[in-house]
Amino acid sequence: MAKVVTVGASVTLVSLLLLTSLKLVQEKRSASSPTSDENVAVDVSSKPEASTPEVTTFADTTEMPPKQDDSVLEDIDMVDITEMLSKHGFSTLEDTELADTTEMPSKPKASTLEDTEFADTTKMPSKKGVSTSEDIDMVDITKILSEHAFSTLDDTAFADTTKMSSKQDVYTPTGAKVMAMTKLPSKSDFSTFEDTAAAVDTTKMLSKRTSSALQYSKFESTPDGPTTASSELSSSSKILPETSSHTGLDSSQSEYTTELGSTTASLPEASSTVEAEETVQQPNIVFVLADDYGYSDIGYHGSDIQTPVMDRLAAEGVKLENYYVQPMCAPTRSQLLTGRYQIHTGLQHDNIEVCQPTGLPLDNPTLADKLKEAGYSTQMVGKWHLGYFKSEYMPHNRGFDYFYGMLLGHANHYNHKHNYRKKPYIDLRENDRIVRNETGHYSTHLFTKKAVDIVKAHDKAKPLFLYLSYQAVHGPIQVPESYKTPYGHIMNKKRKAYAGMVSAMDEGVGMLENALKQEGMWNNTVLVFSSDNGGRVKFGSSNYPLRGEKHSLWEGGVKSIGFVSGGLVKRKGAVSKDLMHVSDWFPTLVNLAGGNLNGTKPLDGVDQWDAINEGTPGKRQILLHNIDPLQSRRGRPKYKNTFDTSIRAALRAGDLKLITGDPDRGVWLPPLGSNIKERKGWNKKGSKNVWLFNITADPNERKDLSYKLKGDVKRMLSMLETFEKTAVEPFYPDKDNRCNPASNGNAWGPWM
Repeated sequence: MAKVVTVGASVTLVSLLLLTSLKLVQEKRSASSPTSDENVAVDVSSKPEASTPEVTTFADTTEMPPKQDDSVLEDIDMVDITEMLSKHGFSTLEDTELADTTEMPSKPKASTLEDTEFADTTKMPSKKGVSTSEDIDMVDITKILSEHAFSTLDDTAFADTTKMSSKQDVYTPTGAKVMAMTKLPSKSDFSTFEDTAAAVDTTKMLSKRTSSALQYSKFESTPDGPTTASSELSSSSKILPETSSHTGLDSSQSEYTTELGSTTASLPEASSTVEAEETVQQPNIVFVLADDYGYSDIGYHGSDIQTPVMDRLAAEGVKLENYYVQPMCAPTRSQLLTGRYQIHTGLQHDNIEVCQPTGLPLDNPTLADKLKEAGYSTQMVGKWHLGYFKSEYMPHNRGFDYFYGMLLGHANHYNHKHNYRKKPYIDLRENDRIVRNETGHYSTHLFTKKAVDIVKAHDKAKPLFLYLSYQAVHGPIQVPESYKTPYGHIMNKKRKAYAGMVSAMDEGVGMLENALKQEGMWNNTVLVFSSDNGGRVKFGSSNYPLRGEKHSLWEGGVKSIGFVSGGLVKRKGAVSKDLMHVSDWFPTLVNLAGGNLNGTKPLDGVDQWDAINEGTPGKRQILLHNIDPLQSRRGRPKYKNTFDTSIRAALRAGDLKLITGDPDRGVWLPPLGSNIKERKGWNKKGSKNVWLFNITADPNERKDLSYKLKGDVKRMLSMLETFEKTAVEPFYPDKDNRCNPASNGNAWGPWM
């Protein structure tokens, strides 16, 4: 600190000495210089006389060009200044290294720091022990500025002085992006730098991707859509309690946490106050989503279906063994792309059906929107299934730069057609263009090829977000015969064909991996694999020994295969038992990409990257599977003054899982052709509507604890009631016959 004070005092001294010298020169001229212009080296008769030069850079003071409003500097005897400086410990101006530290305002009084060229005035001497802004005593700078027409930094309209670097490739060594803020606190919040120590604190906060404190962001929703989140950047920011960060049950639904790295601004790019030790590229993000993939149908879960590529990738990364999705296609996709429970988007009932005039609400920014904002090339291949009745709901209008794939929930894998009134119509598009020339090209092969082409053509100057949403292994159960050959031991035809579909998908994932490696992108890539829901047993899949299947709230409907791999994944061969939900990918990947969560509505997902990559404890303990008030009721309410148990719902809290209403068939379904015998009876008209399980001890939901642990049942019903109060009305409109593809170019597409 002594060195810093010396530097500050020296700067002030130099300024005073220069001003004194100028004053002496002017007095000397007024007393002895002739009035004739012939005796003046530079004609200044037509210029206003100034008492001090507007801009003085000490490195150039021995030879300063005249400025319009400056006094002539040629008469200054710099030898005298040097002598005066030597008395204060400076042998020459070169030794002071003040060349860059004393560029003062070019105007008599600047209204903003932008006018003062402040980015260049804060470079402090490196030889005097001041290496970063953390060492700078900002009080001294304030004093210096006050002698140049600044009374305090409060007068400089600080809120307008923070135009930060717009580049998307500036990172701290730990991977947290140093980002620009669109708005910082106004001058009413900070009187001087001394109060905020902004230049110091922001570099400290950005030094690690995970901070000890989480910034609190406030979000406001309007009928027309979300407003930009305002982040409070102050030392007294509120910290959300740990339980709230993963429950979604905070009493104020307007306040959610965001990672500090996603809201903190950098200092001006020209300043030397933030010096990263190395530059880290934004990671490529590849998300592969399988369709109706059974939990037990991957090699490392003991399946007889061969998945060597996915087994290896999972073994080279992190297996997610407590990972959940939704029981159907569209709800999972909606939560993946928004980070919000379906009760908060109006999609809590069933699926998005053909010809329904609905879709993912437009006032929810998608994952692609946020990554595009962060500088990513955003590409999607495969199944959309989030609405298409209007063009603005289609993927290339929801944040994706490019889309190639299908709009509906399923289609023929070879001709890419879906029936309307028993007549097939094409469902294959490249952005708006209808693709009609791919008949006979198997969908898994087609979508894999497109994904590989995207990787090969990718401009590596930008990071890549590739969302590969396979139609496999959704019905109809179709696959080239060659993929069935390894499964001669499987006698059931559907199960055999399904196994072949899985193998084709596994092969496709391997081809994508190879393309990333061939293009030199793999080492900077994070690859996520997930299914969208449990498998449908009658179409050949297996979730056994889990209870239930697709459509149900039993584990077989919502527990998913999931793993994270790629060159950037630090933990190898790890198995994560932390509770995780598909909604968590939104904040996890946006923060990993160095993006921000500004403009989003309150999120239900939480950032789980540190749990995945570092092995730190996960942030989620509570998970809402769903509340569906439109589903047929089952039985009567069991308790008064709490959540209605006749309503279909499910909630996870720690080890416990509560199910109410009609969760769909609660049976254990072995794969087709199996010799396993299970009781398959399920009373559809039964009145029982409450089940409680310890999922950690009883993952197959065989021991109902609802009769024994009534206190836990009531507590979890109270939590469901709290969630229910935050829900929006479900939107599930009737089908619109104007969707008829015959009236829309003989292809599925927008009709409104």
